[in-house]
Amino acid sequence: MIFLKRLGITFLSFCIIGCASIPAGSEPSPHDPWESFNRSVFSFNEGLDEYLLKPITKGYRF
Repeated sequence: MIFLKRLGITFLSFCIIGCASIPAGSEPSPHDPWESFNRSVFSFNEGLDEYLLKPITKGYRF
């Protein structure tokens, strides 16, 4: 019974994935209205990782 449920869920997942394809000849818009915000957050996270989290993990491993 459990096998059939999992098989059915897997089959439906593949069917849904097939419906999510982009039609030929149409390309997605590269415009991202949140790009500047995302870049700022990414820079903040990189700095936080480099200067705070990595030293903490190195100290923990010691």
